[in-house]
Amino acid sequence: MAGGAIKAVKTGIDMMMSQLRSDPHALETVCLSVISFSYNAKVLVPLTDITLFSLPNITLGSVTALGSAITLLEERINFEVVRSTPERKGDYRPIVFFLTDGEPTDDWTGKADKFKREFSAKRANVIAIACGEDASTKQLRRVTDNVILARDLETSTLKAVFQWVSSSVA
Repeated sequence: MAGGAIKAVKTGIDMMMSQLRSDPHALETVCLSVISFSYNAKVLVPLTDITLFSLPNITLGSVTALGSAITLLEERINFEVVRSTPERKGDYRPIVFFLTDGEPTDDWTGKADKFKREFSAKRANVIAIACGEDASTKQLRRVTDNVILARDLETSTLKAVFQWVSSSVA
């Protein structure tokens, strides 16, 4: 993401954090993680309690390593999310939001198909948000059936998306 889009995302996340931190149920149940996927995928913030979460510096890049992001996300879900067993209650199914403003630039199709089959339907609630003119909803549907198109990257548009996100999470 570049320019105004990244600023709008940061504004939206700040607004979402404010709403979630004012919700007593969210304070007890919500943890957040941030994974970026430009030149490669990397964990910017591991799964962190909402009360301790701090928005990292999100840098810009000109590529979209969606396949790497999917692989890293699967690894993090397997490592960080506690699954329920007959002996213990695990974590809630995570809600995953993919935000991208471009076309994937790495080997992603097989990874997306596997992720949709094994994670999107069973292990996580996945919502993809195609941000801007260059984002492809068709490609994101390979990851999840839940795709939102946000062509307008004005702060007010993404703010509304993040308001909906925070309502969904809470």
